[in-house]
Amino acid sequence: MNRPVVIILILFFSIIPFSARATSLSDVQARYSGLADFSVNFAQLSYYRLLDKEVRFTGKLYYKRPDYVRMDVYKPERQIIVMKGTKAMIYLPGEKKMIVQDVPKGIATQNILAFFSGLGSIEDAYIVDEKGPRIYLSPKNGRGSIEVLVNGDLVKEIDVIDAMGNHTHIVLSGYRFNLGLKEDLFNIGH
Repeated sequence: MNRPVVIILILFFSIIPFSARATSLSDVQARYSGLADFSVNFAQLSYYRLLDKEVRFTGKLYYKRPDYVRMDVYKPERQIIVMKGTKAMIYLPGEKKMIVQDVPKGIATQNILAFFSGLGSIEDAYIVDEKGPRIYLSPKNGRGSIEVLVNGDLVKEIDVIDAMGNHTHIVLSGYRFNLGLKEDLFNIGH
């Protein structure tokens, strides 16, 4: 597979939406732990250092409590990525190919699911530095960083630099909360 699909999956499970109205990370976690589900559009520009290559992604991300995530990637090529618990399913419709993999425990415990379900504490895995509309996260046991820019009501941009020096810039828009998403959405083929 010649695609950065695993990288995009890992990066999205590192993303943490924040509310501008929150005064602290714990306030943000409390707000999101009360949501049943949400959807958000994303535009992502990733620079892969070893390849010296930029790749643009666009799509939509869905989350449903307790631990369902679906990411529909529209460009550069259609991909559907679904995560239920610690299982990730990646479907490439153009090739009619399905890949199923376990998400390593180290990633699963620090991912978006742990944050939204309230099962994990960001402060356990990251050093948190809050400066105005920006929240900086640095892993305690690793390299890289996450910078979250809050503008207005919700997060508008996220920058991720991973341990390999790859850089991803994500713009989020069109949040919709408590939509009543059905579990069928998180089955490949829907």
